[in-house]
Amino acid sequence: MPVDAAPVLDITRHEPPREAVEQAIALTRAASIDVGGVEYLVGAGDGRMYVYDVNATSNFVADASRVLGFDPFPVFADVIIRAGPCPPAPRPERRPACR
Repeated sequence: MPVDAAPVLDITRHEPPREAVEQAIALTRAASIDVGGVEYLVGAGDGRMYVYDVNATSNFVADASRVLGFDPFPVFADVIIRAGPCPPAPRPERRPACR
């Protein structure tokens, strides 16, 4: 039977270097990813950035509002709605059929 474990990691906000952001944006644009996450490590011996995970969906952490300093979910929902095949409807129950 699974047991709930106590959290062992303290998740905090990290501001990556500009070069890492630029490389992540270039990578996601090349892959046609509009929203997602890029995870990387920096080599201790050479200082190079090594990407080890690219997520084509969001992988927000628990308690994102505290970690980021704002609630990212309304903005994320707006991006999904704008990118979707149907125009936003004023009321979800009257959303037009998608083609």
